[in-house]
Amino acid sequence: MSVVISDLVGICFVVVSSSLPEIEEWKATSPLHFYINYRFPSLDVLTWNERTIMRPEDLDICKRCLKPNIKNFHKLKDFVKDGPPLRVFDPFAGVGAFALAMEELGCFKFTHAIEISPSAARTLKCVLCVPFFLFSP
Repeated sequence: MSVVISDLVGICFVVVSSSLPEIEEWKATSPLHFYINYRFPSLDVLTWNERTIMRPEDLDICKRCLKPNIKNFHKLKDFVKDGPPLRVFDPFAGVGAFALAMEELGCFKFTHAIEISPSAARTLKCVLCVPFFLFSP
């Protein structure tokens, strides 16, 4: 199998976990977010005891790229926390799993849905308690 290198290489954001109090939330907002806790003196690690705890100043990062990313993370967090949920319509609802996951984020409220399968529509009605439209082929 051949893989184009541009499919593998891209921008990612790495922080020292102690530098961001809400590290778990930050990690969950993007697949490009990573964190580091420890460093080792070389790549030939013989024992876990060789590790030292990373400090934020020990990590060489591009602050020009990271600062806007963290700023956007805080804006999104404030929007989810403070703003009213956005009303959403789901035209391909299925059993409502996607809608339920989005509602758990807290910034979306699904108000209407469409589903073609009767059994999925019944499940959807129980899961989200939203008005739905059932189309039969």
